[in-house]
Amino acid sequence: MARNNKPHDDHGELELSDEMAELEDRISLEEINARQAKEQEAETQGALYTDEELKQQFEQSQTDLNTTPSPEAPGEKNPDTLNDSDTAPKQTADNMATQEINKPAATPAPTVNTSSKTAIKAESAESSVNHVTMDLSVFFADAKTAENHNDTTPTDIAESGLNDSPPGQKIDCDDSLDKQNFQTNLKLAMETEIVAPVKNTKLTIAEKAKALLSKNKEQFNEYFGRSLPERELDLGFIFPPQKAKKDLEPIVSTRDINKLFAIKGTSLNVIFKKTEEDLAKLVKCKLSKSQQLSLLDNYSQSLFEKFSSVIALYEKRPSTSDDKQVEMAEHALNTIKHLITGYKQVYAEIYQSTNTLYGPQRETANTVAFQLLELIALEQRLTSTLHTQTPQASVKTFNTLFHALARYEPQTIGKQQHSAALNTQTTLEELFIRYQCGLLLDLMHLSSSQYKLLNNYLQLNIKSVQLLPLDYLPSSPEPTWIIHHDSSDGPRLLTEILRAQISNSHFSPLCIRFQSFLNQIKKDYQESLNLLENEQSTHSSNVFKTSTVEQTLTLLSTLNKLTTMIETQTASQTYSLYQAIKLRAYSGLSDSSSYFEHLFASQNIKSVRDEENEYELPTKPTASISQWQCAMQDENTIYLQTKEAAAKLEMDIGVLLLLVIINDEKEEKIIPARITRLEREGQGKIKLILEKLGDQSTCISLADSPCALLTLHGDKRYLLAANGLPLRGQQAIEGLLPDGSKIMINMVALKAVSNNFRSWNYFSSQC
Repeated sequence: MARNNKPHDDHGELELSDEMAELEDRISLEEINARQAKEQEAETQGALYTDEELKQQFEQSQTDLNTTPSPEAPGEKNPDTLNDSDTAPKQTADNMATQEINKPAATPAPTVNTSSKTAIKAESAESSVNHVTMDLSVFFADAKTAENHNDTTPTDIAESGLNDSPPGQKIDCDDSLDKQNFQTNLKLAMETEIVAPVKNTKLTIAEKAKALLSKNKEQFNEYFGRSLPERELDLGFIFPPQKAKKDLEPIVSTRDINKLFAIKGTSLNVIFKKTEEDLAKLVKCKLSKSQQLSLLDNYSQSLFEKFSSVIALYEKRPSTSDDKQVEMAEHALNTIKHLITGYKQVYAEIYQSTNTLYGPQRETANTVAFQLLELIALEQRLTSTLHTQTPQASVKTFNTLFHALARYEPQTIGKQQHSAALNTQTTLEELFIRYQCGLLLDLMHLSSSQYKLLNNYLQLNIKSVQLLPLDYLPSSPEPTWIIHHDSSDGPRLLTEILRAQISNSHFSPLCIRFQSFLNQIKKDYQESLNLLENEQSTHSSNVFKTSTVEQTLTLLSTLNKLTTMIETQTASQTYSLYQAIKLRAYSGLSDSSSYFEHLFASQNIKSVRDEENEYELPTKPTASISQWQCAMQDENTIYLQTKEAAAKLEMDIGVLLLLVIINDEKEEKIIPARITRLEREGQGKIKLILEKLGDQSTCISLADSPCALLTLHGDKRYLLAANGLPLRGQQAIEGLLPDGSKIMINMVALKAVSNNFRSWNYFSSQC
């Protein structure tokens, strides 16, 4: 049989054809035992050879050795690698089957008799037969390891498998050579062959098959997919149409990838733009799995650090007014999308193959599956940080793939593995739970600056989330969420209607319980409120030991709000139709307060010049120059859209925006509002949901905070003040209105807190 010695592909095993199943039947354990019995019987009979017979046998043996292909033979392919064509597995199995039929019968081994002059001849003949026999070693690495066989092979050969060293030196054996010299030369030749280095250290598929079959029938059946279940769950992956490589030249190479990332000082925008172009070609090109996987691995390992840089950038500065930064974010999202598509293509090809082909490639398939799931988890983290929607196709891929692994490869779910994308040790179960938590919570309500704290909080409480066994449908009244394998949405609360649908479905969904986690959020939020009320700063949770009261309260108040939305099964409304609206916008307490001061002065003070007095208007802040659009507004909420970079405003969760809306009659309506949800779209557009904080407003000057606002919203009154202002419930504070009158403000309760300001409920009395 031709031996393949091409360097082994670390990503996979040989794609075997269905003929391997027939081959295994012909080389069963019963046949091996029968052959071994014949060999032992021959040894017992003690057949002896004459010098001439021994010489002829050795010459024939040298011929057999010389016909064995060299391990370095060019052009051959390692059958233990991922094949570049569909014919390779069939050819391998055919070759193995042909040699099984045509191999010569084993020659009986002589008995060693120390009292006879023929003992040396018998011993030499036995050594020759052991090394050149065409028994099962043509199929397997070590034919002497089967049950009940007396192993006479030297230890180094038995442990190293087939001897892949070049053929031994041929010994001249003419008639003039005396018998003693012949025996000496023969022994030297065989010893040279024994100590020759073994170059092929990695087992071929045939060698692995022999090793497994001789030791464990069950492992053999599992390795070749004979005992594996049929993978009936359809992945449902959809890919772009592929073209021949010649139609898409040039295709990126490993050298090109290394060169791109080796250049220091290259901007993230340039890197992501180039990688997006290369990967877009790669996923549309017909390449072998091994070649495609090699390119994907090279790119992904280099890009993980770049993705982390983008995340860190937006965690530090959640809003941007730079067009190039907006463009970079879009290129990064497209790049990771193409990476995911590439790994899906590789995995789907292995998953959809027959069990005979899938079995030897299970390790590669499971490795690619882990890489694919961690990439989708990284994509969720990236999209959340950028405040963009996680693609529904990625959600469906994640759910389907995890269900398939839980059903057909359950041993991989709880295995600890290092995630290069997330730079941590994790299991697929933890990865799945965190991903579902991210889908359950609408993270668009949370500022990117809080994401690092959120990730630590999720890591601390992830054990409280319970993932139930597959095919287990709970009957307890405790709230349970379900995730279908073909779902492109987040977890759904299990109801009686859904329970009836599940009982009729072929593949049951996974069940997961979040209630303990949601209860922990409520508990931690209540504790943070008590700390603020009592002017304490140490929270019992280790996550908040190094964070400020404002950071802790901002995160937990938002999570508490999202918990309420989850339990009441409510969600934020979204709109797709936006129409132009005339408005000016001012960002933050300082600009908002300055606008009111300028407005009051312009309405009540005329700028005059005389000998005694001179009055000038306060400086008016700069408004947003962007074009704004509105989808809907009611008495509590307004939905806006604009171009982020053109707005020239700080736009982040919790930021105060003062909106000056101009109607058709040129009348102005001033509305202070707080950003509660933010979502970025393509082409640099950004959607905002703002909570209105009043329909009548004015500025006020406090002793410890010159920039503050008083608002009236229906029958509720709010004080909007800076975070550093030492206020608490049931406290009274005096303020100065723009007209110079004093007012006493009596605090009632804290309404909301963000990184920029707090809002308080109050009632007032005129001084």
